[in-house]
Amino acid sequence: MIFKQKYTYEGKGRMLKIAGSICIMLGTSGIGFLYIQKEREKIMFAQMWENIMQMFLSEISYRKQSLAFAGYEIGEKIGGREGECFQRIFERMQQYRGEGFANIWIEEWNLYFKERKLQEEEKKLIEEFAVFTGFEDEVIQIKLVEEQREKWKERKLTIRKGQLERERIVWTISLCAGIVLILVLI
Repeated sequence: MIFKQKYTYEGKGRMLKIAGSICIMLGTSGIGFLYIQKEREKIMFAQMWENIMQMFLSEISYRKQSLAFAGYEIGEKIGGREGECFQRIFERMQQYRGEGFANIWIEEWNLYFKERKLQEEEKKLIEEFAVFTGFEDEVIQIKLVEEQREKWKERKLTIRKGQLERERIVWTISLCAGIVLILVLI
């Protein structure tokens, strides 16, 4: 009877250490996973804007739409918070309050920036779109939208460059941190 109680007590202690170690490893690797997901979201965001610029090209060149109306159509297609911004820009342009497209664009996207934290380069790319495309000439608009699309493509490639290496580093650091915590606590 004594042997059984002693064995049971030591077994529970070891099991708790093993369970704690597993929880620590899951926690640290989960933190690493969340960091990697944020990096992937940045790439998806840049890809989304590259696609939006392609949609603008289609709306302007093939459907002969104004920028504001093209934005409204794109907003309906993409939906979400970004789509709402495009639609509000069109609605404000329809009110004819003397505000220019660039001013409305920047105001609406600044509201968006308050909700979603972006890097400065991404904010700059979004804001400069309206500043450079405020011309009435369709040919100039097409050329400038194409340039903007290329900038988003470059941004995506810049983020993607070295992503695999950063992911490996994050996984290694998070797992090593878990091992160190386990060694310290045991």
